[in-house]
Amino acid sequence: MGTHMTRSREAALAAGLRALESLQSADGSFPFQLWWEPRDLIGRVITRARRLVGHARQTPTGPVMEQDPTFATSYLLMGAGRRLPPQSISRAGEFLLTRRDSLGMWAWGELFGKILPPDADSTACALAALALNGFPLDREVEAERLRRFWRPDLQRFRTWIAEGPYSIPERDEPVANANVLFALNALGQPPTPAEHAGVRRYLASCLAGSRYYCSPATIAHAAHRAGLDPQCLPHFARTRPGRDDLIGTIQWLCAGHRGDRAATERVLAAQQPDGSWPSMAWIKGVGVPLWGCAAVTTALAIESLEPSP
Repeated sequence: MGTHMTRSREAALAAGLRALESLQSADGSFPFQLWWEPRDLIGRVITRARRLVGHARQTPTGPVMEQDPTFATSYLLMGAGRRLPPQSISRAGEFLLTRRDSLGMWAWGELFGKILPPDADSTACALAALALNGFPLDREVEAERLRRFWRPDLQRFRTWIAEGPYSIPERDEPVANANVLFALNALGQPPTPAEHAGVRRYLASCLAGSRYYCSPATIAHAAHRAGLDPQCLPHFARTRPGRDDLIGTIQWLCAGHRGDRAATERVLAAQQPDGSWPSMAWIKGVGVPLWGCAAVTTALAIESLEPSP
């Protein structure tokens, strides 16, 4: 990679970290927002058509609503947030500890007036964030807590521990499964051979993609972080995202492709004057809600621009 890009990347990383620190709220969390795709018939037809040709709109198109910031805070703290100043990390970690429920787990929070039950993704990301940043944990106990999500019959991790429709297999999530493996490794309690093999088989079977994440590259990023062979993934999750998929391009780089010069240039070009990257659609609901925030996009972009380990 040329000297000019290296110098630009280093400057972008420094500016990005300053911007990420500035996005932190007074309580230690990082803001998270929800917005809606068009709900009128014409708007939805246009949106779906744009998706089919790889030109889906990723930035908010209307009013945004502030959401529970717990998951966004966990996710970025287990990634590039680890490069923040110690006081920022301490505040974020203390915030996460206040969000733990009586069972020692984490939940997405309230959604449209309904309190959601604890879930594997929120719990795994929070535990990984705390473990990787040196917060005191009983690591064996925390690993057993994560293993409560295991489905022995299907050999994979469920999304929610709850009765009724939340617990059906159709709500299981490939990214969450990979994140549980990552958290177990972060806790120093590696996945068992059965857990590793079961998650690998499950990811290979997810031909419809992720239920909750917008970009297929999120699956590749989570699998890479969990130490899974990318060849276990469906072809679409191993395919380089299109030029208009910025969040996908960022996570593609994070998934072991940091040598991709063209993708790196696209990420550098998308950085805003204040050093941040724009809020992008990162998580999707069943229906039309989308979630994202500048903090998560910025943290992922920083991670994508870091030198390969």
